[in-house]
Amino acid sequence: MEHTTSVKPHIDDALDELKRGYNGLKSMLSDIARKLLNDFPMNIRSNFAGLALQYYPRLGYFVTIPCDDDVIEALQDPTVRADHEIPDWQYVFKSEGIAYFKDDVARRLDNEYGDLWTMICGEFLLQV
Repeated sequence: MEHTTSVKPHIDDALDELKRGYNGLKSMLSDIARKLLNDFPMNIRSNFAGLALQYYPRLGYFVTIPCDDDVIEALQDPTVRADHEIPDWQYVFKSEGIAYFKDDVARRLDNEYGDLWTMICGEFLLQV
């Protein structure tokens, strides 16, 4: 039998606030990703149908899209981006056919929300 330790709500206001933010993160990121997709010109929007905004503890927030190396290369070409009105995304890495990019939105989320999971763990350790 595995034992876990948790801190009940209303014991630490800061921890409660961090948990609320973390619990609402998936919905918030989905809403932002839909807005990002709608900002693309209609003629290329279908190329980004798998676009998502994701959070990874210790790494931050990323715009992700399923794509191959040719698409990654095209997204890094300023001429291609300008010709197709594609935002300036900074390629970070690719894993299992998903490319991870930083853009202004992801960087803003990094600054505004930070690493929620790590902050939750830190607050938790202060309570136990």
